[in-house]
Amino acid sequence: ALTFVAGTVTTCRADFNNDGELTFDDITIFIGAYNAGENRADLNRDGEWTFDDITLFVGLYNAGC
Repeated sequence: ALTFVAGTVTTCRADFNNDGELTFDDITIFIGAYNAGENRADLNRDGEWTFDDITLFVGLYNAGC
């Protein structure tokens, strides 16, 4: 998925605050979005918020941008 950051496009799906860096803020924002059932936290796009989305986020985060 593409997201817009200050006029640019990024494909870093783990950068939840769209600041171009992976930090602890991205983790806490993902957890908040996951707990709220936000679509952007359904990373595997299966319509459910499950442990699979969490493990996918961790993998994306660890892979870096």
